[in-house]
Amino acid sequence: MANHRVDYLTSTQEQILRCIRESITEQGEAPTVQEIGEQLGMRSRASVHYHLLGPVLS
Repeated sequence: MANHRVDYLTSTQEQILRCIRESITEQGEAPTVQEIGEQLGMRSRASVHYHLLGPVLS
């Protein structure tokens, strides 16, 4: 799997990253896509996927 490095994250991507870090710290594992969506108020898992993929889409 290729690593894609970017110099910036959108505010939504920063929120997702914070959510993932907090979950790992508190529960010892990353949240599911559904849990991320619920925590950030996103209605669909596809929206979470879109933000997770970020610059890979372009």
